[in-house]
Amino acid sequence: MSIGKVEKDIRKIKEEFSSISPGRATGGEPVQEKKGSHSIVIVAAIVILILALLALALFFL
Repeated sequence: MSIGKVEKDIRKIKEEFSSISPGRATGGEPVQEKKGSHSIVIVAAIVILILALLALALFFL
């Protein structure tokens, strides 16, 4: 087997696999993350911190 034939076989297998499972990202396609999901977590953390500080302030008054 020559190296060229092996490379063609590998390319053919990759094409067949990508057609079987189109939901998978290939090496050339980076996985897209949801945009805005991190900001929701940050806002929720800030709200929880504010509520905790208010609870402590009411407890010590």
